[in-house]
Amino acid sequence: MLLETTPCMQNLNVAEMQHLLNYVSSRLRACASALVSLEDRWQYVTPPGLKPEWWRQLRVDLNHGLIILASATLQHPGKIVTPVFLEHLHRLLIYGGIDSPQDVALVVTDYPRQAHDYAVTRYVDCWWDYTPDQFELQRPRNLSVRDLVLAWKSQHMANTIPYFPPLPFEIANPWEEWKLKPIKETFVELRSKIDGLNAQLRDTKAAVELFELTCSKFRGLLDLRIDEKPASPDPQSNISDPSPSQPRSPVIWGTWDSTPPWKRSPPLPESLRQLSPTGGETSEDLARQGKNHGDDSLEMD
Repeated sequence: MLLETTPCMQNLNVAEMQHLLNYVSSRLRACASALVSLEDRWQYVTPPGLKPEWWRQLRVDLNHGLIILASATLQHPGKIVTPVFLEHLHRLLIYGGIDSPQDVALVVTDYPRQAHDYAVTRYVDCWWDYTPDQFELQRPRNLSVRDLVLAWKSQHMANTIPYFPPLPFEIANPWEEWKLKPIKETFVELRSKIDGLNAQLRDTKAAVELFELTCSKFRGLLDLRIDEKPASPDPQSNISDPSPSQPRSPVIWGTWDSTPPWKRSPPLPESLRQLSPTGGETSEDLARQGKNHGDDSLEMD
């Protein structure tokens, strides 16, 4: 059976395989709903004895759905999402309760927000369909995996089943992972460069803040006009009365020589100063002293 079903699922991409699984799970949900609704009417059904056959066929259809799920996960590992109701029936099959109408009734009405396997009004080879006013049922038909795939294709091409909610990009995109690897590496490199630019931007901002803080300390200097001449200081501003703890410096009084420096005779060396009877005084000094003495004598006369 697996050899017969392999060719019909070989060329299905991720989105098509996921849609097929949702369709198979939707068929199982519709079949289980019919079984649960007939639970109190089996004694009125003709031909008699159909209840065990219907429940047996539900388990067979569940096995076919699990085969399709296994094939899908092998072809597209990590990209297939198990439909909600198919997962519920699988758990009942493992832990018991697949033959309990009460347990099946609890999961058949579970429609979470992420459920993509809701029941529709029409299916190909819908053997569980019946009229509520009549109790003449047909015997279940055993559909193989290939029959289920062909039923999905016919309804999908004829648009007789609604398009299930779109899948996430990572699941619906049929690209291979090796094709996405260069793009991922580019994004990683771009992220690294962006982080580096953010670090440089933070450093630049800190430097600007430090510069503004330093300039604020010299704001008075920045307000001065460079093209104007500086004002002369007030001579009286430098005169200050010393405090009592700081006495005035003693003033040294002496004579003031009005002779220009270039007309003054150079001083004698220390050796000649000691030999000179005038104590090292120059001829000009002696002449000046004689003049002073002459002036004094004239005043005395």
